[in-house]
Amino acid sequence: MKVAMFGADFKLGISNIKTITIRKNSKYIFSDFVLKQFVDDIVKKQGIDIAKRVVKSIEEIDSIFPILNLGDSIEDLKQINSLIIIRTGGIGDLLALSNVAKLTTHIFRDVLKNSKFKVFFITDKKYSAVFRYFEQMVTPIYYFFEPVDKILRDFNIFGTKHVRCIYFEGVIEEREDNWFDLQMERLNLRKFKLLDQIDKSYLIKNPKLINSFDNGSTSNLFIKKNNIEDISNIFTDIKKKDIKTILIHHRASAWIRSFNLGDTILSLDEYFKANNFDNYRIITLPRNYTKGDNDFILNLSKTNEKLHEKLLQLKTDNLHQFFYIIAKSNYVISSDTAAFHFKEGIGGSGLGLYSSFPSRMRTKTYIHTNSYDIVYPDCEFVCDKENYIGCTSHFKTPYEICTHVAKKYKDLLKSDHHFLRGNRIPNKEFVADLENFVEKIGIDSLMEQGIFQYAPCLSSLWNTTFHGQLVKIYDNEKLIDQLNSN
Repeated sequence: MKVAMFGADFKLGISNIKTITIRKNSKYIFSDFVLKQFVDDIVKKQGIDIAKRVVKSIEEIDSIFPILNLGDSIEDLKQINSLIIIRTGGIGDLLALSNVAKLTTHIFRDVLKNSKFKVFFITDKKYSAVFRYFEQMVTPIYYFFEPVDKILRDFNIFGTKHVRCIYFEGVIEEREDNWFDLQMERLNLRKFKLLDQIDKSYLIKNPKLINSFDNGSTSNLFIKKNNIEDISNIFTDIKKKDIKTILIHHRASAWIRSFNLGDTILSLDEYFKANNFDNYRIITLPRNYTKGDNDFILNLSKTNEKLHEKLLQLKTDNLHQFFYIIAKSNYVISSDTAAFHFKEGIGGSGLGLYSSFPSRMRTKTYIHTNSYDIVYPDCEFVCDKENYIGCTSHFKTPYEICTHVAKKYKDLLKSDHHFLRGNRIPNKEFVADLENFVEKIGIDSLMEQGIFQYAPCLSSLWNTTFHGQLVKIYDNEKLIDQLNSN
């Protein structure tokens, strides 16, 4: 993490639809990646001399907020009243960090006997709803792209003697270790002098969240009224009829983690027919549909009316409605997205499907939901295994790309900063499939989703064995038994 100060007022575009105003002589917190992109862009457009005048200083985050180290002396730790956790997103990452909020609160309040200790979060404002489901309250929530001096004022911080921060930008991207092990490592928990006094129940390695929809929490008050009552009535009716519901959340924020909706629906139908089970509905979220998904649904309505009637397509307006549907569904099938991590956090049943990187990096310690790494057909690509490590035989990191694809679309994308190392030469059939997919989805959509950060060969969207693997997974999971037990 970096803290940067600028020598001029200017507008900064942080997405295709969002622009913020950067104030002269104010310091701002940036992730290393975003700041590098921003500075590189200034250099490219205006030259190095202008960049030097615009960017007055760049410092590490600990120049403002010292990094929390539980290995420090107990006397020093007892002086700490506030912890600032920093992560830009997304939702699943923030849910995972509920453990850090809960564990550190326990350590400082219960073990170190500091009743004044509070946890704060710096993230993007759009994720504010996530924190209502933490077992440990984190208040207030502050956001990226606010001047640091404003954050300090709002925190009532006049000096950082009693404040520490911990950040998680780039952590899972750089390491193949499990996410929860990395959290404890960054806290330096093993070096904590009073480790034996920590209640072991706080050392969990999966999200632990409040299912506010079942315990009467006031979180329901934050749900917009325009359709939540309709959704509630739908689930009430389903429960009366003892119909089992499976939510498919197939679209991740990163394109490479998404999987094929059509294959998932058809494989469920095949599995249930083979086991004479008909008492179910499949929930999908039209907000997540691509053109290909819409075409599949439309075609299904014409060719398999009975299966089409099994689909329950629910619209959501906000995160609370999304979480409500997850909580009320009997089972969730998801990629590495908020749906899967939220279902685990509230103790529900679910299935995680991993493609671009192995499940051990995220969910090997989950106890309520199970994950599977999708196997890919033997590829015919020429691979430099020493430099390219994103292939089936040697998973390590998803942030690789096929050089052939990078060269092919470099001019079209007018950017080369996404193209990382790798030396894969795909066969003609793969290139044809990719061209067809690009034409169908649209290049603008692909750019927004950052598709070219990744090796596209790893996507379940074109894995011809995906359907068959799913049927075997359902059987292995005894899916019908799980549905009937919920």
